[in-house]
Amino acid sequence: MAFSRDRKPVRAFPAAVVLLCAGAGLSGCLDSFDPQSELSSLRVMAVRPEPASGSPGAAVRLEMLLRDASVPPGPDNDGRRLDVVWLGGCHNPPSRQYYACLPYLREIAKYLHPVVVETPTEGVPPGYFGVGPQFQFTVPDDILSGAPRVATDPVHYGVSYVFFAVCAGRVRPRPDLVDRMPLDCVDRNTGKALGSRDFVLGFTTVFSYEGVQNSSPILLGAEFGRTELGIGAEPTPCTNDEDCAQIPDGRGEPFACSDAQLCSPTAHRCVKGDCPTYRLRPQVEPSSAETVPGGSHEIVWANFYATGGEVGSETQLVSDRNVGLLDGYDTGWQPPEAPGTVRFFITLNDQRGGADWTSFDVVVR
Repeated sequence: MAFSRDRKPVRAFPAAVVLLCAGAGLSGCLDSFDPQSELSSLRVMAVRPEPASGSPGAAVRLEMLLRDASVPPGPDNDGRRLDVVWLGGCHNPPSRQYYACLPYLREIAKYLHPVVVETPTEGVPPGYFGVGPQFQFTVPDDILSGAPRVATDPVHYGVSYVFFAVCAGRVRPRPDLVDRMPLDCVDRNTGKALGSRDFVLGFTTVFSYEGVQNSSPILLGAEFGRTELGIGAEPTPCTNDEDCAQIPDGRGEPFACSDAQLCSPTAHRCVKGDCPTYRLRPQVEPSSAETVPGGSHEIVWANFYATGGEVGSETQLVSDRNVGLLDGYDTGWQPPEAPGTVRFFITLNDQRGGADWTSFDVVVR
């Protein structure tokens, strides 16, 4: 029996990374009928800050987790060429809302090269513009002294917004756009505007707290069915299934050689609607459920993504505000009917912008 495709309400969690719809002519941030967990196109799943919160005068490094699922995994497959662009420098905007940064971003766009990734960085202040999956900026010295003091805040804080664009084509500046991030994405050869399956806009938020630091939640590994997959363990390379015959020595799902030529756990494909269900569970470091100002526990949640099959609950609460670390935050996955390699991603997120993630392959037989 397959999982239902009905779109059920999802518990609302604070967003650390927000994807923005690209405006007129595009179909939206996600195609209307694609579940959040289904990786069938270009997607940004998380941005991880290091450290997880800022402080006056300190550097913060951002790393993006992105996936171009239109390209199947393989040992010799580098995928499509992607333009990845960052725009920063917006700190403590009026009302502390991201859209108050848009006039500032339009000013930056006026100075960008017509091919944005070719913009010279000489003379550009650090932290205002960058390309590639990583970006670094320095928190202003006055991030706290220049932030409004609000009586209802449990702790005084400042906010920094960093915007990004990922394009499976060419990113161009559009300072004329007033209702969204002033960039668009066009085909490298034809110049035709690309839609949301090939163009992602979004932003991430870095908070700087007075007298308090946030730490990112920590993923120790993941469980797939009966198999434990630790983070940092190098997968065994292979050229055929026989290379994986002794893994995991009877303690989990049988292993086989994936499309990426790595020994990976296996799953039985669905046959005529008869689908097995496999358990997916993140292994979470207990200290991830921190105490936040005001005395409550930090909200932590996991998101599940797959390039094939169907994920049951796409988002699971890991730490509750009142209880702290929970149990039972696993979900189920049913394989597709077609054999092949499915890639999974699990992200762990907290309410103050911290993030961690892991990924692994499963061979469907």
